[in-house]
Amino acid sequence: MLLLAAVLLPFTTTSAQDVWDGTVAESFAGGTGKADDPYLIETGAELAYLAKITKENGSQTSGKYYKLIADIVLNDDVLDDSLKLKTGNIASFKEWIPIGYGNNSNSFSDPYSFMGYFDGAGHVISGVYVVNHGNRYAGLFGVCDGGEIHNLAVVDSYIDATDAYGAAVIAGHLLGYSGSTSGMKVYQCFAEGYVSGGTNAGLIVGHNGGENALISESYCYGHVRSS
Repeated sequence: MLLLAAVLLPFTTTSAQDVWDGTVAESFAGGTGKADDPYLIETGAELAYLAKITKENGSQTSGKYYKLIADIVLNDDVLDDSLKLKTGNIASFKEWIPIGYGNNSNSFSDPYSFMGYFDGAGHVISGVYVVNHGNRYAGLFGVCDGGEIHNLAVVDSYIDATDAYGAAVIAGHLLGYSGSTSGMKVYQCFAEGYVSGGTNAGLIVGHNGGENALISESYCYGHVRSS
């Protein structure tokens, strides 16, 4: 199934970036994580550092602010013109571990969720590549709760996670069940790619966990398969 939904958002690409080499940084490019001084993310290694600390304990991201200051290429030339996987390039791809890995449960909360505020600042992340990593949530972000993702484009991305409860290019699963005091918000985003998921699959978000989770002012283009 090919999905297309469009509004005009101000995403632009900056100068060519080095392709991520699979390493994980030991810190961010700057900032203190406050609203007026967010942690700054400039490279794939720094983005992977965010995934690492979230997997260790998602509460480390609770109430923290993060901002992209450059385009990031996780993998180069992942999809062809029809948005299908370029199988001849697979050997060079680095598999992405989602930000907010989750604990393989369907609970109303998850200690390994991303709980912060992520501002893409109009930048583009390309080449998210996830293939059957064995977790329930797949995408650039896995499971998210109580924060925001906004002003971000994620393109040229391939998610193959047929065992996942939620799979998408941007976020696999948003928590925001009825009665909860907080829910994740995704807005002013663009997703492009190919997603093959299990119960819940999409391009922007795979599974929206409830009335307090919000997706708005966003658009997408790509293929989605759900088993």
